[in-house]
Amino acid sequence: MGSVAFSSGSCTDPQCVEHVRQLIGALEHRDVIGMAKGVLMARSKLTPDEAFAMLCSASQRENVKLWEVAARIVSEHAPPVAPH
Repeated sequence: MGSVAFSSGSCTDPQCVEHVRQLIGALEHRDVIGMAKGVLMARSKLTPDEAFAMLCSASQRENVKLWEVAARIVSEHAPPVAPH
């Protein structure tokens, strides 16, 4: 994850700094989360909210980051790559 630089007068509270880092992480992983939602929606006929809830439940149950669950779902359902 990239580093976060703060200018004078910015958020310096440790909780605020952590929140900013989490937001940056969310932006970095939003594509894979969106793809996993799409896989779940197509496979299980879910709404976007239901698919996201399923990802959240799996993340909590397995005690892993949501984006890690999403990446696993996407990699398990990616079409095989044809040899050249």
